[in-house]
Amino acid sequence: MKFLYPEFLWALSLIAIPIIIHLFNFRKFKKVYFSDISLLKEVKEETKSRSQLKHILILISRILAISALVLAFCYPFIPSDNQKGDNLDKTVSIYIDNSLSMDIKGPNGYFLDLAKNQAMHIVNQYNNDVKFHLISNNFEAKHQRALSKNEIIELIAEISPTSIQKELKSIYTRQSEILKSFDTQKDVYWLTDLQKSNREMDLFQKDSTMSIFLIPYQNNEQENLYIDSVWFNTPSRKLNQQEDLFVRVINTSKDNIQFKLDLSINRNETKGLTNCKIEAKSQLIAKVTFKVKSPGIKHGTLKISDYPNPNLTFDDTYYFSYFIKEKIKVLHLFNNISQNTTSYFQSLYNTTPLVDFESQSINQADYSSIHSNDLIILDGLTNITSGLKSIIYECLENGKTIVVYPGSDIDQESYNDLYNPTSIQFNGKDTTNSIVTELNLEHAVFKNVFEKVNKNMNLPKVRKKYNLSIASNSVSNTIISLNDLSPFLVYSEFKNGVIYSFSSPADENATNFVNHALFVPVMLRITELCGTKQKLDYVIGLDLMVKTNAQINSSEGLSVTHLNKENINFIPGFTKQGVTNSLIVQEQIQNDGNFNLLKSGLLIDGFSFNYNRDESNMSFYNKNEFNNQLTRAGIKDQVKIYDLPPDGDYINFKNEALGILYWKYFIVLTLVFLGIEILLIRIL
Repeated sequence: MKFLYPEFLWALSLIAIPIIIHLFNFRKFKKVYFSDISLLKEVKEETKSRSQLKHILILISRILAISALVLAFCYPFIPSDNQKGDNLDKTVSIYIDNSLSMDIKGPNGYFLDLAKNQAMHIVNQYNNDVKFHLISNNFEAKHQRALSKNEIIELIAEISPTSIQKELKSIYTRQSEILKSFDTQKDVYWLTDLQKSNREMDLFQKDSTMSIFLIPYQNNEQENLYIDSVWFNTPSRKLNQQEDLFVRVINTSKDNIQFKLDLSINRNETKGLTNCKIEAKSQLIAKVTFKVKSPGIKHGTLKISDYPNPNLTFDDTYYFSYFIKEKIKVLHLFNNISQNTTSYFQSLYNTTPLVDFESQSINQADYSSIHSNDLIILDGLTNITSGLKSIIYECLENGKTIVVYPGSDIDQESYNDLYNPTSIQFNGKDTTNSIVTELNLEHAVFKNVFEKVNKNMNLPKVRKKYNLSIASNSVSNTIISLNDLSPFLVYSEFKNGVIYSFSSPADENATNFVNHALFVPVMLRITELCGTKQKLDYVIGLDLMVKTNAQINSSEGLSVTHLNKENINFIPGFTKQGVTNSLIVQEQIQNDGNFNLLKSGLLIDGFSFNYNRDESNMSFYNKNEFNNQLTRAGIKDQVKIYDLPPDGDYINFKNEALGILYWKYFIVLTLVFLGIEILLIRIL
């Protein structure tokens, strides 16, 4: 047994008071006069012996009463199993899961509010001298220092729901790192709903100094109908043409549901609507069609509407943004004007009002402006210089499209150096006459262009080509093949961009492709598909940087504003890597929605953020399942899981805080000994 306040033991000296009273007060005698005392002699001897016994018993009861009372004030306790010292040698860390799934109303109130109240109750169980530490999913800086009892109670009250999720492994690691500076026994509390979406655990780096008490706010599995993701099948967006937005919807309920997908672009500038039906416990990929009539930044809001169950309202709105250029910029770089291929490309693109076409000799080209184009056509270049290769790689990194028509007499080493990352090699010339025989109709270039290719169809002829070899591990694939099974046009993805590689030069001596009817749909389709692949949305808490195509060089004058909430605005950071511009938002965005990027008050770009869809899957571990997870993590012996009282009352952690307390028993003993004293005085 130990004492929380051993300094009160000095009060045991008060035992001297009843002893002194006994020595002096009980020895006083009164004279009583009798006419004849001979008959009292026997009575006197018997009464004296009885009186001495009574006085001794009264003295003992008083001594025991004072001793019990003093010991009660010393707060006696037996340390709990996890204690290695008394309460003064403890540090307490409390984790409150404030993810969105905790902001759901249970039978006794909102789980987050219950967790906060329980946390305050835990704090009040400890001595005022104990140091506390608080952690939530926000990982806020103000929570990283040691806190007093009053400070942690104030911070607990400030915790609010957040879309940020943290795995328990990162919580465990953070608590271990912060508490390792304290040479004490650590009591750690986890107040969480044990949602399955982010609680898969692997082996932890165990900290044996921590004892973990887990309070699971067990939520019944919730049904939900939510939008998981959206995407376009093509990288470029088009004006005045039908756009197909694909939507993945997930239904975790046990019912088949009919609903609508309601799309709004730029606050009803353009709208789209689709009726859907989804089976129980399944997912559906739906398509919403719409048409945009003006260029610029487009902010999209997609909502699930008209579904029968009003409780299925978690993540039923999805935000996305993209940019439509007024024109696609095409740059044609040629090696020798005598090749006379410029006229073919110029004639082609002059018929397309949405293309801004420019043709330059490679010897006069401004390398610094090449990356500003969407499509770069390298036509008949003899040599790929190191400077040009660097520019091409930068363009590909930024999602540009490169089309390569090799020269009639190329430096194969420089070409192979360029193509090395794609595992494609140029292996000498081949002047054997050949003909195009196969078109890959499944590829995006030909998809929905031809229904089928007739055997008698007139296809381009080739008189001179380069033998292109494609390694088996290459991510490239052939779009057009020749009759000898060699490739004529190869599609390669590299970094964020695309390379279309022809095996034959574009001049008439090598092939009639540029004069053939196939030339027009192939080049126009490549042009249509080109453009930087735009990220439609970002995830709050996961994406800390936002890529922007705005032409800026610093953060001066930049600001970010929420499209629908004017009070949400901040100044982002800025970083530039090569030609890639990125905004640093860190965790300044906590609300989902569409955002505008302003430069000195003028709109220059936009982006969207959504909550993490992991929270949408409303399934939770039960006690047995989570015990299995703890075993997998290697910390099951450290964690004690409690059951919440059905009436929503607090769990009492007094024993964990102080051990088994005995002060109440000593108060009872004090009263018992005082009662014995009274009985002795009255009866004996």
